[in-house]
Amino acid sequence: RKSKGFGSFTTKNIVLPKDKKIYLSYLSGQQPKSTIVVNYNKIRFAKLGEYSNAILKYSNKDFYLINVIENMFLNFARLELKFECMPTFLLIDRQLRKSEFLRDTVDIFISKRFDKTDGDYFEISALLGYVSEDKYKLSLEEIFEKMQDYLDKKELEKLAKYYYFNFLIGNGDSHAKNFSVIKQGNNYKLAPLYDVVNTHIYGFNYSLGIPL
Repeated sequence: RKSKGFGSFTTKNIVLPKDKKIYLSYLSGQQPKSTIVVNYNKIRFAKLGEYSNAILKYSNKDFYLINVIENMFLNFARLELKFECMPTFLLIDRQLRKSEFLRDTVDIFISKRFDKTDGDYFEISALLGYVSEDKYKLSLEEIFEKMQDYLDKKELEKLAKYYYFNFLIGNGDSHAKNFSVIKQGNNYKLAPLYDVVNTHIYGFNYSLGIPL
């Protein structure tokens, strides 16, 4: 599928990096990631200090098919619910897909970056003065009370919809680092939706990362 912002990048004739060494990024999260440069149908690892326009997430054996799930929910949110989400792709090693080792399927998740914009990017937890370890301590009530200083009513309503969507799909990892804002001039707006998965199927409880 062609995607705005990626040129004529398609999954049909994708060329992955020839460099066999994996360059993991500093970006936090459960999934191991690399920052990459996508230029039409070619992908390469970003060099140190180089601007990268996309993030690559590798498959995780501890959370089988988590990349497939994230790609599915983000595309559903973007195409069906009209939520603001970055274009994403899922690349699957089809040779492994056809083999008897189905559970070893290599799936690679690629998403265009939204944190590389003309504005300043802030995770809500950091914006409100919380360190990374406290990302689960913010309640929804506290977030909405404090975010009124940054977001207008329309953006707050969008945040409520994002939160409700995470509740409906069983995403217990919807903590305060997984919601962000972008500052442009003196104005703040909610960043596109990201890190949207179902955690219940992996045995996690039914609580959300942000309690009511």
